[in-house]
Amino acid sequence: RDMIRYAASEVGVERARNVFQQEYLEDDVLCWMLSGSPVFSPEALERLLQGCREPIRREGELWVWVLPKAGEAYCIGADPAEGVTEGHNSAAVVRNARTWEHCATLLGRIAPGEFGGRLVELARRYNGALIAPERNNHGHAVILHMVEHLRYLNVYKHQPRDGMVGDAQYGFPVNAATKPV
Repeated sequence: RDMIRYAASEVGVERARNVFQQEYLEDDVLCWMLSGSPVFSPEALERLLQGCREPIRREGELWVWVLPKAGEAYCIGADPAEGVTEGHNSAAVVRNARTWEHCATLLGRIAPGEFGGRLVELARRYNGALIAPERNNHGHAVILHMVEHLRYLNVYKHQPRDGMVGDAQYGFPVNAATKPV
């Protein structure tokens, strides 16, 4: 309250409330809507939030919103991590390649080799989906497991296009040239 009173005397009551909400967020939804200078308007985010729903199935670290449909193509974007207890999560999102509908999410502290196996299992479930893993750092181990050990070859290869340099290697290189694109 003292912070709000002080801020209100400096910048006005409404601005003080906004600053307080930005700095002391109540939950994981507000953090995306109120922190910093958002790219998307809070009103647009609120409309999107109204369309969200709980997954239809949870299988441990896999959350499923849409089951695979025969004849549909899917793609999986994957961000591998080290898989250690105090580290970051490995994450993957399954999307319908035609509609871009979010179908499933795999999220957890999963070691690179196991993450590669889980990605292949998920890709096979979703009609042989294209897997597009980040190849930096732990991504190399994930790709090695998928391609060399499990022989899953529907893995994104980075090709030159739109002014980017490509090298036809498996995985998406995240660097200063590819991030802005």
